[in-house]
Amino acid sequence: MEPVSALKAALGDPVGWIRIGAIRAAQELAPTRAGGLLAEHAGALRRPLAVDEASTLAIAMAHTRENPLPLTAELLQVPQDRLREALAGNRADWFEFLRASVTSAGLRGPVGVIGPLIAAWNGLSYPPAALRPGRSAAHRAQAAKSALDRWSRMHADPAAAAGAFEAVRTMLEREDTAAAADALIAVALTDPHEWTRVVARKAASELGLDAATPLLRKLAGDDGPHPDADAVWAIARDDRRESIDGLTPEGLSMFLTAEALEDFADPATGAAVAAAAIGWDGDARARVVRVAGRMSASAALPALVWSARHLPSPRERARAAEVLHRIVALDGALDAPFHHIHRIEFPHGHLDWLLDLVARNRTQTSWDGDPGVAIPILREAIEALPDMVGTVGQAYSTARTAHLAMLFGSHVPTIRHLFGDRPLPKARLEREPKIDFPEQCSVDAEVTLTVQLRAVAGPAVGPVAVPFDEGEAEVELLVVVQAPGFSVREPVKAMTVPRDGSSETVAFALRPRAAGEQVIDVKFMHGTATIGQSCVATRVIERTETTPESAGTAAVTMLEPIDAEALELAGVAEATFLVQTADNGRLDWTLVRPTGPREFLGQSSGAFEPARVAAWQVEQSRLIREMLEPEPTPEDLDALRAQLAATGNELYAQIAPKGLESVLDGLNENALVVFDCDADWIPWELLASRPEGTLWGERFVLVRSPVASRPPHATIATPTTVTTALDRALLVVGDEIDRPGRVGQLTFGRMEARAAPPLIKASWAELQRDVAGKDIVHFVCHGRQQPSYHLSYREGVAGRLLPRQVHALGVKWGAVVFANACSSGASDLLLSDFQSFGREFYYAGARPFIGTLGPVPTREAVEFAGLFYEHFAIAGLPAGHALRMARQDAARRFKRPVWLFYCLYGSPSVVRRWSTAPRA
Repeated sequence: MEPVSALKAALGDPVGWIRIGAIRAAQELAPTRAGGLLAEHAGALRRPLAVDEASTLAIAMAHTRENPLPLTAELLQVPQDRLREALAGNRADWFEFLRASVTSAGLRGPVGVIGPLIAAWNGLSYPPAALRPGRSAAHRAQAAKSALDRWSRMHADPAAAAGAFEAVRTMLEREDTAAAADALIAVALTDPHEWTRVVARKAASELGLDAATPLLRKLAGDDGPHPDADAVWAIARDDRRESIDGLTPEGLSMFLTAEALEDFADPATGAAVAAAAIGWDGDARARVVRVAGRMSASAALPALVWSARHLPSPRERARAAEVLHRIVALDGALDAPFHHIHRIEFPHGHLDWLLDLVARNRTQTSWDGDPGVAIPILREAIEALPDMVGTVGQAYSTARTAHLAMLFGSHVPTIRHLFGDRPLPKARLEREPKIDFPEQCSVDAEVTLTVQLRAVAGPAVGPVAVPFDEGEAEVELLVVVQAPGFSVREPVKAMTVPRDGSSETVAFALRPRAAGEQVIDVKFMHGTATIGQSCVATRVIERTETTPESAGTAAVTMLEPIDAEALELAGVAEATFLVQTADNGRLDWTLVRPTGPREFLGQSSGAFEPARVAAWQVEQSRLIREMLEPEPTPEDLDALRAQLAATGNELYAQIAPKGLESVLDGLNENALVVFDCDADWIPWELLASRPEGTLWGERFVLVRSPVASRPPHATIATPTTVTTALDRALLVVGDEIDRPGRVGQLTFGRMEARAAPPLIKASWAELQRDVAGKDIVHFVCHGRQQPSYHLSYREGVAGRLLPRQVHALGVKWGAVVFANACSSGASDLLLSDFQSFGREFYYAGARPFIGTLGPVPTREAVEFAGLFYEHFAIAGLPAGHALRMARQDAARRFKRPVWLFYCLYGSPSVVRRWSTAPRA
């Protein structure tokens, strides 16, 4: 879904640079709607026209085939016919006309920015943003070849330079960008000749994360190429140094690594560098902060701004803001005397508006919550600066390599001292959750559940840390009770936690509806965020006259601990919908927003029978199979999407309360929306609010909040402390997966070594052995339905992973589990099966679980996972945002809409990044 409302908000932002960034990014963000939005914005511009904004807008309108003549004629104060005639001429005549018009109109400001209008008007060039998103391997390889040719021609010996890179050209011609990146990095870090290293650096920078990832690993302290003693001596001699005391191969290699990374300007590498500057510690962090400060200003700064405003952790937001402040202020320790875009310099003070944006209250800005919108707008705004205030310079080329390497070594300790860790600006007071319920109760006999957070230690499941702002006397939470086996009177209640004592006891009335083992899900919420969750296990028996009252207390397990950072997650989701099955079989809907009171929206129009649900799923499965058939034409895909929306609207009309459509219309496109529901079978992604509307999966980022609606098959995992670092991954490749040896590289990219070796068609014992201790467990297996739904990790009966087996895998608590259910044939909608796997992995400790609503084609499944990990584990985005960005990238690359069927089960705010520790 194109982020039209967010783009409109950015076009109306009070900061001019943000409006300019939105204008330049419009065609990237909203390809089909950009022209209309820009034309509308042209009519709303304040008069007299600001030269920089009006000029940028006119060029963007021409690129979108809107008519820029009225706006440009008004700016230059010339007739439209005369302007049209000038644009139809040659460049020299155009610029002479432009000079005369500017002089006549008495315009002030960077009028030259309107110059490229002639190219846009004649369709001779396109906005730089048009080529940025999702550059293919072929595109990267071609760009690297062009860079090799261009920079080799400037070498002192062009023929020798061309010969030195002949093998690299062969790799690029076969689009083996990973091998080419390794070869270029080896030259950039070891060759004694400066210009040969320059050629290698410039070509490597065109390969994006294929080259940046191993460089970042090297910067973090991992092994990698380094110059030998002869190369060190040659580099020192080139600097006319008589001694190389203090210049070691390792130290020189680290400097050359940082120098190579500084040449990268692509958004993916910029985001990865920003994530490292936030998440790394010690010397590694100092080195990468210096890189971030010396890169092209549009590379890392947009991601740092977004992170400083929207990362879930207050500690990481503070770290991002601190790095941003140092870079914008041109802190001397970073050895960056000015900001630059490539070789265009602009002076101190022109990025201060980024700091003002970070200081804004979150509610003051409605366009920057989605990184897929905010980062392109900020990037384009920064890249517009050189046209307005820049001067051509020779960025960072004033000293020789040996001297710069020595300075680099001395700066790292200084930078490390600047960025010492700081405690959270919160008082953290421990509270003990106490939840009481009988271990046994009878059908239809009302029972009371009590919930309290106590200020003294007790025999329950804690303690937990509840944060309070300075001077804040109390924190208000919501307690939400979901129990499918019970009738719950008033399932959502407020709880006040005072600073100096225990909370009040909140009581819930439950009436058992069915005999057997039952569970009660108890959640603590702060705004839209679930910050703690417990599971109560009890037994319900048939009521008789002789049934004794239960004297024991039901077992309570903490599924999610409440900690100081968890309470800061409010506002991550724009809305949380609590959807619960009422006694009459209908669905009760309650809306929770980040701030303000909860709102009961009403009930669904009718109850649901299993046969009715099954018939609907059959129809949806048929449409999904047709959508995923080999490469449907765009026209067929649009028709199938329209049919899917119409079918989804039929279900929506049955499950939604009156007024829900207007609530959804009030949410931003691509908003993070959480569904906390005990009805496993509802395919939220495939619903549509109107018969001709957009599917929710294309309209929002949807997340399923875990509900303990069924008893676990085994003991629930005990929560433990989880760091953000991802050290080791396990890749499980099942039977009938094509080219299993390539799956690791396609899934984890240049971090494939963290998941080596893959487990291919393993035995059950091997699977249990290798799952232990892994931070990521990633399945690439066929999802099969017979005799019951399972993941097939090897051929035969013994290779079936069923939901009830998950507990026996021994998943590490906090592990990221991604179950890529692949298909080589027809796909079906398997909602309850997805929920079953998600629930059991959640019970077992997965945080979060990502899976599919049904089997998806293998090739796209593997590529989609790679996109997710690029945004999650390298760029450091929260899981929900990373999934949204992966969907956005997939929508550009794939011909089949497989991104619709990926779901996240658990917290969308989990942030994990690849570790800086060397590979084991």
